[in-house]
Amino acid sequence: MDHPYHRTIDRKCPDLVPTCYVSWIGRKLTRYKYVRNALATRADLSRFRRRPNRRTAVGLIMAGSGLVLGWPGASVMLVLAAVLSEPILAIYVAPALYIFSWIPYLAGIAIGGTASLDYLRDFNRWFTRVVVEWLGGKVPATDGPKPTADPPTGG
Repeated sequence: MDHPYHRTIDRKCPDLVPTCYVSWIGRKLTRYKYVRNALATRADLSRFRRRPNRRTAVGLIMAGSGLVLGWPGASVMLVLAAVLSEPILAIYVAPALYIFSWIPYLAGIAIGGTASLDYLRDFNRWFTRVVVEWLGGKVPATDGPKPTADPPTGG
C-alpha cells in the first residue's frame, strides 16, 4: 500500500519529474527557523567586503582547511578504497582523516576568535539561502501575529 503523502506528490508530478521532488525539498527546508530567517533577511556576503585583520584571516583559512579535510577528504578515501580494493583506507584512514580534520578547524576558531565565527556564520547563512532558493524554497507569507483565544488583560 502506498503512503498517502507519496500519492499527493505523484498527482502534482504524474511523470515523476525530479524537479517536483527538488522543489518539495526546498519547501520542507523552509519549515526551519534558521532557513526562514536567512531567506527573509536576504543573507549576503557584505561582511566579506571588509578585509579581515591578519589574525582573523589566518583563523578563517585554518577553519576552512579543516572543513575541506573533513567529510570531503573522508569521501575521497572511501572512493579510493573502493577503486584500489584497499579496505584499510576505508577502515582506518577515512575516519582518522575526519577526526584529525577537527584540529585545524578548532585551532582556526581559537586563533580567529569571535570575528572568525561571525564570518563563518554569515557564510553559512548566505549558503543556506542560495541552496534553498535554488531548490525552490520561498519565504512563507506571514499575515502578522496569530490571534490568541485568550482576551488581553488590562493592568
